[in-house]
Amino acid sequence: MNATSIISIILNRYKDLRQRYPHAASFSASKKGNSFYLIQKRKDLPAIQIRLSNHGTYLKTWTDREELSNSTRLEDPSTCINISIVFIDNGTDITKDCKTMPNCDNCKITPCIPQTFKGQNELGTPFQVMQYVYDSSKIKSRYLNGLTRAIMMARVNGEYNDQLV
Repeated sequence: MNATSIISIILNRYKDLRQRYPHAASFSASKKGNSFYLIQKRKDLPAIQIRLSNHGTYLKTWTDREELSNSTRLEDPSTCINISIVFIDNGTDITKDCKTMPNCDNCKITPCIPQTFKGQNELGTPFQVMQYVYDSSKIKSRYLNGLTRAIMMARVNGEYNDQLV
């Protein structure tokens, strides 16, 4: 499977699973249509923002409140739990800055490191994003239900349980 089909299947399964949970937030596409964001607000707890994409994230994306295509706006990342889940096709670079580095091994560019990385919002308030990067060629169809459930749980408890570690 390639990254696009994996993301499409996860989005569809999430949508089906969401019918059981009326308070579950839905995913919104970015303006470019290649990333999808879920913004789950929680009473008296930080909101959770989950990004699903076929390329790595940049910290500046999380501070761009106009990133989403519809009227939905990203929350201030310094007040949220921010999770990025990325599926990379074999031979594809995780970002435009990482030519010939499809899997982040030995990467020195901060946005590409598949771990927690830290930034600041426009007011200088710190925030962090936890990024998980998967090689799409290693994703079997039997993993997709578990990945979808992990996203569903992360939107509640703020912790993404990496199903493939």
